[in-house]
Amino acid sequence: SPCGSEFAWDSTGHEEIHTWLLRFNLTREASMTVAAVTAYTSLSAHWAYSGSARRWWDFVINGDERHLGGSNERVLHHYAGALNSIPLFDQALLTPSDGWLWRLAGSAAGGTLTNIRADGSASMGLHSDP
Repeated sequence: SPCGSEFAWDSTGHEEIHTWLLRFNLTREASMTVAAVTAYTSLSAHWAYSGSARRWWDFVINGDERHLGGSNERVLHHYAGALNSIPLFDQALLTPSDGWLWRLAGSAAGGTLTNIRADGSASMGLHSDP
């Protein structure tokens, strides 16, 4: 991908890069950004993984006290999945017959709805090992 996050391991930032690349008609580079997103966003038959950005460190980095001792777990439906759905939907609009891409974009956008708490507040992601 031409660019993404400021962190090599992060899966955010692609939505902005893709939008600007399309704005300046840099379609080849925009396609590279979509390829990067699809490399770490799966379309699988399990709701927890389908469309879920691959995230592992966020609970440790952001201070969940259960993980401060060094344990780690995958974050399911991290908010980055919804961000990643933006270039996926943009690309799907350019290639409307690509059913796989539409399903992936929908899964990425919809999965983050599982992170809404009963009081309406949002969580960064869903614990895969609560």
